Amino acid sequence: MDIVHINPIQLHLSGRHGQPHFQFNQDWLADAVSSIHWIPLSTLAGSLEIHRNTLHNHLQASSLSRQFSDIAEAELNELVHHYKQGRPSASLRFVVAYLKTHGLHVQRERVCTFMQRVDPLGRVLRHQTTVQPWTYEAPWSNYVWHIDGHHKLI
Repeated sequence: MDIVHINPIQLHLSGRHGQPHFQFNQDWLADAVSSIHWIPLSTLAGSLEIHRNTLHNHLQASSLSRQFSDIAEAELNELVHHYKQGRPSASLRFVVAYLKTHGLHVQRERVCTFMQRVDPLGRVLRHQTTVQPWTYEAPWSNYVWHIDGHHKLI
């Protein structure tokens, strides 16, 4: 089995003082920032061991942009409706994740609008459930301590 290693960055030494210039593998970079993968720029820059501004500047110079998918409203409405039929209690996050698995990166506000249109009753019911606080029984004070992540609000 042959393993192919792709080096996404080549250093270009110009013979001048200062930082060397980076030359990126355009196919690799276009695939990394595509709507299918949608890797955050900070994560991508960290894995390449460069600053995110350097990566952002190169994306602009190469005319590679991270845009939202231009899906028609009828298609988006059909996808959201289809997903909500199978999972009626699914929230906005699940629908956005479902769309991402299909290679679509759509604005949250746009998906939220379609969810209100498709399932207005489900939205109201999801917002009416509350989280019950934990109850403890301890033999004396300070026997049980619990940090629930909202400690900063005290």
